[in-house]
Amino acid sequence: MNAILTWIQTRRGLTALCVIAAVLTVRTASAQVQGEIVKAGTGQSIRGAIAWWASTKQYEVSAEGARTVVPLNQVASVRVAPPAAMAAAIQAVRGGQTSGAPVAALEKIVNDYLMLEHDLTAMRWVADAYLKRGDGKAAAPLFDKVMADRTPASLPQETMRAYWDVLLAAERFPELRKELSWAIEQGPRPLAATAQLLRGSMDMQRKQYKDALVEGYLRTIVLFQDVREVQPEALYKATRCFEELGESGNAEKMRKKLLAEYPDSTYSKQVNSGG
Repeated sequence: MNAILTWIQTRRGLTALCVIAAVLTVRTASAQVQGEIVKAGTGQSIRGAIAWWASTKQYEVSAEGARTVVPLNQVASVRVAPPAAMAAAIQAVRGGQTSGAPVAALEKIVNDYLMLEHDLTAMRWVADAYLKRGDGKAAAPLFDKVMADRTPASLPQETMRAYWDVLLAAERFPELRKELSWAIEQGPRPLAATAQLLRGSMDMQRKQYKDALVEGYLRTIVLFQDVREVQPEALYKATRCFEELGESGNAEKMRKKLLAEYPDSTYSKQVNSGG
């Protein structure tokens, strides 16, 4: 009998430990950071130490011994101070450092500040580093984590471009096509222009040069003439597609337009240097 009781007690203990472990695993929060949450609709401001709970999709704000829970769907904005290490890490990546301590620091910020505003900025530069070293696919899992509880409509354009570039590098074409279609149909005009451009890049990567021109670059050049920031890239890549198709006359037209209208662009410099 004693042996049976011991066995039951042991099993209960193991079960309790498993339950505790499961709870700890699921309820993993971001770092607690001092800041402010503004509630949607009411505009109410809640200040204190903010933590994001991914498992329950809610924020917890602690202040003066009190704890306030704010569901994600009630949040208009979250504002917290930027991490001390972020500016220097971004500067290093901008300067061409694509691995090592700066990138590791930015990855840590993404994890610690998940859904706390600055994960977006840090992730944009993590993606930049990985893409520049030709390993954009490796940035996809962390970027997916950042995007999991966000809607594209609420995100900065540079964040969306970085995410699309990572999806392109990872060859996740069905997901990318869905993202681009939404942006072209519903996004603001600058974002739609960027999405149209990326649609061309998706086809170009698959060596479908005619589709890249018709569905991507030429549409961008013609339909988004007013969005000047996308024009140099569209003209440069249209030139390359025409060259791949053996249409040297059209390629030269695109090249001349690029050099004449955007002489100071990165893409014009590439052409002038033989790239």
